[in-house]
Amino acid sequence: MKFSANRSTLTIILITSILFVGCSEKQIPAENRPSEEKPAAKAPAENVPARAEPAELVLKADAKGKDERKEADGELKKLFDEYFAAVSSSATIEQTRPIAEKVIESNNHMMISQFAWDIMTKKNIDDAKRDYEIAIKAAAIANTITKGKDSGILDTYAMALYKTGKIEEAIATQQKAFDLAPGCKRSEYKTRLEIYKK
Repeated sequence: MKFSANRSTLTIILITSILFVGCSEKQIPAENRPSEEKPAAKAPAENVPARAEPAELVLKADAKGKDERKEADGELKKLFDEYFAAVSSSATIEQTRPIAEKVIESNNHMMISQFAWDIMTKKNIDDAKRDYEIAIKAAAIANTITKGKDSGILDTYAMALYKTGKIEEAIATQQKAFDLAPGCKRSEYKTRLEIYKK
């Protein structure tokens, strides 16, 4: 037991040393300096609202951000539904494009990529109504946002390139998607790569 106590003490000393090595007194707030008495807390000035703690501000900003994202995602979902309802009806590509443009303008790379994928693969859509120009535009924007480093978005972009006749670009893009893919997706991406190469 004595060894454990000494080990704990050494661990605390080591962690404290690591935290304070290389820091000047100016860098370490007075209340965190070892072996120093903490200065007396100042009385709050009258009529001055208390400052929120940084953690509290982060939590509030995060909650606000989540609410805003949820609302934006809800709006995008409505646009998706509106677009695919129009495509499934008698609407023409020219009539559905303004809806598609609103989805793309969201700059939500995951939603834009999913939108492109759905345009190309969703069942119960007549091939004549599949707007591959919008699909490639959406996939290219999602790929730009992620700087070509998201294998799923690269996979979508490669399919859009292939569907618009840009075979060599599709092969190169699908190869990059395959190279970046996690193990669970490699087989699927390789199958598509082989299709593009035929």
